[in-house]
Amino acid sequence: MSKKDRFFLEFEEIGKDDVPLVGGKNASLGEMINAGIPVPPGFALTAAGYDYFINASGIASKIVELLSGLDINDLQKLTETSKKVRALIES
Repeated sequence: MSKKDRFFLEFEEIGKDDVPLVGGKNASLGEMINAGIPVPPGFALTAAGYDYFINASGIASKIVELLSGLDINDLQKLTETSKKVRALIES
């Protein structure tokens, strides 16, 4: 199975070329490990894993609904909406 199809990757398996799959911070942790810098053991959730979770849990449409029409310049509304999206993901 290719990296892009997996839901999780060990830090040792990732590097700077994997930013689209796991984000910059996770890719940097992989680079540090591969350079011999001590990093606590761990893993990264991939974009495929995130997409699967959002769709399989049924919250994708709820997130789209919350974000539709959101004025990103209204910081109070942006904060409230962010908390609601986070609560959906954590539930």
